Amino acid sequence: MSPRRNAKGWFKHGLAAAVFLVAVGAIVLGLTVPAPEKLPGLAQGSTALWRVEIIGFAFGIFYLVVAAIALAVEGRGFIEVGPSGVKAGDLIQKKHQLGLEEQAEILNAVRRAVWVNAALQRAAVQQQGEELKDLRDRLDQLEEKP
Repeated sequence: MSPRRNAKGWFKHGLAAAVFLVAVGAIVLGLTVPAPEKLPGLAQGSTALWRVEIIGFAFGIFYLVVAAIALAVEGRGFIEVGPSGVKAGDLIQKKHQLGLEEQAEILNAVRRAVWVNAALQRAAVQQQGEELKDLRDRLDQLEEKP
């Protein structure tokens, strides 16, 4: 198994454990927070209902924090918050990231270009060597003439 797959497996188990801890934390918080003397109207005068509301609110907040961290690990985040809810998406433009196949193609193209360039340079050096030899021969001929 590749290390990346293994890490993803651990990440999924860790995320499940984090959500479990969020639920436990919300329940503990809801049961230990002292109830106010005058309960809000939403609780309808019931301390038990008020505690359930606190547990639900705490779970929602804690869960959003865990979800934001989990998304951030993958380079994602909450990109839209509106009347239809919260939408997650890529924070990093993955269209600009190249996969291994694209990188291999680019590397092969660069290698071909370097090889062609080297071949052209060898040909140019060889041609210059021949021209230099011709010039030396002409110079030798000129120096021999009286």
